[in-house]
Amino acid sequence: MTGQLDLTFEAQPQTRAGKLRAAFYKFHLDNPHVYRRIKEICHGLRGKGWTHYSMRTIISVLRFEWDMETGGETVDTADGPERVKLNNNHSPYYARMLIEECPEFDGFFKLRKAEGE
Repeated sequence: MTGQLDLTFEAQPQTRAGKLRAAFYKFHLDNPHVYRRIKEICHGLRGKGWTHYSMRTIISVLRFEWDMETGGETVDTADGPERVKLNNNHSPYYARMLIEECPEFDGFFKLRKAEGE
């Protein structure tokens, strides 16, 4: 990746890194409310004076919120209702997406090289 999060996939690559990216992309398209809530939380943290934070912690907060509010969020699928599973593997992609969209978050997260970069 060249600093920009590439969300275009013509086919799901067969490498582990490709599968992780493809899984994130599908999850993001199916659950746009997740990214909206991540942005709200991050802007709230910045507003409280935080200069660094962990995307994995934010994802854990989202899980907790949904469990407390809904008993575990579910979505309708072709196979019936399914519980939304917010995978920790998505955290580096959400962090990079947020930085790309909101450059003020550059340096807010400690970015490690994600698989496939």
